[in-house]
Amino acid sequence: MITTSYIGKGFKKLIAGLVEICDPKTIVELGTQQGASAILMAKAMGEGHLYTYDLFEKRYPKPPYAPTRADFIMAQKNIAANKLQKKITIRKKDAFWAYKDFKKVDILHIDLCNYNENVRLVLSKWYTKVNKLILLEGGIINKWQREKRFKPFDRVLNMPFIKNNYEKIVIKKDNNYALTILIRK
Repeated sequence: MITTSYIGKGFKKLIAGLVEICDPKTIVELGTQQGASAILMAKAMGEGHLYTYDLFEKRYPKPPYAPTRADFIMAQKNIAANKLQKKITIRKKDAFWAYKDFKKVDILHIDLCNYNENVRLVLSKWYTKVNKLILLEGGIINKWQREKRFKPFDRVLNMPFIKNNYEKIVIKKDNNYALTILIRK
């Protein structure tokens, strides 16, 4: 069984339920890893298509990034094992440029190294393109982020371009895991 840091911590049903309620035609995920959340969302969506992006490199270029668990071959195998090859497209591409591939999407899932600058850059390109929801892994400062002096993305969510267009909900599982939901106003 494949999992991700936060879907494995109790957010699986919540994410699946949000996808079902929104009935998206297009979902974009930034940060594939091994495909767990892409598979979860694709199974929960009715008719539609999910595009997932990752660099699939062994390591990100510099701190504060962590080693990646992204694995292109494993993601393909996991998607095939779930018979979702026609519903999920994996793109080996820098997620920061994925916004150029779409005019509009219904749901954007951001599961990158979600620190302040990454989230600001991604949201500044995507916020006008998302019709329904933006899902972000995180939204709290946990122990390892404090230890590594990680800049959390909560300040970005209070910037006018987000605050004026989205309602924000942060669901905290415990002191280490959270899901941030941005709902289009």
